[in-house]
Order: sequence, then C-alpha cells, then structure tokens
Amino acid sequence: MNLRSQKKRREILALIQSKVKSLGHTFLCRLLKISRSTTYKTNSQARIRQDELLREQILSTLALNPAYGHRRIALALSLGKKRVRRVE
Repeated sequence: MNLRSQKKRREILALIQSKVKSLGHTFLCRLLKISRSTTYKTNSQARIRQDELLREQILSTLALNPAYGHRRIALALSLGKKRVRRVE
C-alpha cells in the first residue's frame, strides 16, 4: 500500500470517528484494513512549521534575556521544558 492511500484512509477514519462516536478505534481500523499505529502518525510538515515558529519565539526571548536557560524560556512561553530543549 502506498503512502497516499494510507493518508487517505487516515483521513476517512478521522471523518468517521468524528461523526460516529460509538464505534471503536480498533473496529474502524479493521474495517478500513489499516493498522492502528498508522492512524496516530502526524503530519510532519505541519510539525516542522510549528517548530520553526517556536524556534523564532525562543530566539527572541533569548535576545531579550540572554541569561535564560531552557526552564525559564519554557516558563516565559508557557511550554514544557522538554519541548523547548527539543526545538532549541
């Protein structure tokens, strides 16, 4: 199965789940013949864009306060310190 069809099936699964809350996740995956793990994959391009914006915010905070470490930056931006370290 190619990536395009997997992505399409994930979109269909998300649509069905939003409309029908009573059907289980496992049941829907079996119905569409996809593994459950593929439904949890995120769009990597969207995450890259978010990380770039976050990196700009981190750098601007560092420009204002050069003594700040990852913990203070996380507090200043209301983020988790692990996320700040990952993006830095």
